[in-house]
Amino acid sequence: MKSFAAVLLLATTAFAIPALQPRIAGGRTARPTDVPYQVGLDISKYTAKIGEWDEWCGASLVSDQLIVTAAHCLRNAVGADVYLGTINFMKDDEPGRIMVHVKRSAFIIHEDYNHYLLKNDIALIKLPHKVSLSDRIKPLNLPRLSQRDSGFVNRMAWISGWGLTANDADQPDELQVAQRSILRDSKCETTFRLFKKETEICVDGSQGISNCKGDSGGPLAIDEADGTRTLVGIVSYGRPKGCGTGFPSVYTRVTAFLDWIEKNGEITLRK
Repeated sequence: MKSFAAVLLLATTAFAIPALQPRIAGGRTARPTDVPYQVGLDISKYTAKIGEWDEWCGASLVSDQLIVTAAHCLRNAVGADVYLGTINFMKDDEPGRIMVHVKRSAFIIHEDYNHYLLKNDIALIKLPHKVSLSDRIKPLNLPRLSQRDSGFVNRMAWISGWGLTANDADQPDELQVAQRSILRDSKCETTFRLFKKETEICVDGSQGISNCKGDSGGPLAIDEADGTRTLVGIVSYGRPKGCGTGFPSVYTRVTAFLDWIEKNGEITLRK
């Protein structure tokens, strides 16, 4: 595989999802304990037509051995290096960083994923062993089963990733974070003809703050009253004309896939 930094640079220039491209713009640099569930994926891909290439995606650690990401990130994937506990990808000796290599057999892509419509855009990665948790590496909660019908409208949520900070910006060395409001479904229904409210969640992109190219598969997380954080969305797609343009972004709605995650991730969800 290419170096960690080289892959991130490549991910901003090539092999994007056609037509609807996921693109954090307008955020700030994360502190080591801000989003300890953030995962970076250096993904090796292959097709007979294109050959071999690498792509970069985000993901979320939801247990000491299970990761949630977008299905489109793992399309044509043959393996991946999974990075946990990192803020600055240029520092190979960064304290607390862990890298785990996984093979294609570790990927579980939703059986009804449609690449061209970007439907059921969710996947799991099972790590070959449990990772050691720390202040820098810590899973976030999956929604409770009792939250299955929650729309989370008007809730503030955390977004994070190593994607572009603006359309014409250089790739940031450091992980970026921001907060965005979860919108009514109608806001995305008027912007995206194929938006499906049952399985997708609409997130505000005003004031130039949004996910950007390179953030695909990353988390949308809300703070709970008990001080924990819950994963409610996965970066899926946005307007193809660029990020920071004021349009909302679309995330996979995690509550729509709780049964699927519980079954395929072989975990027990909270009531």
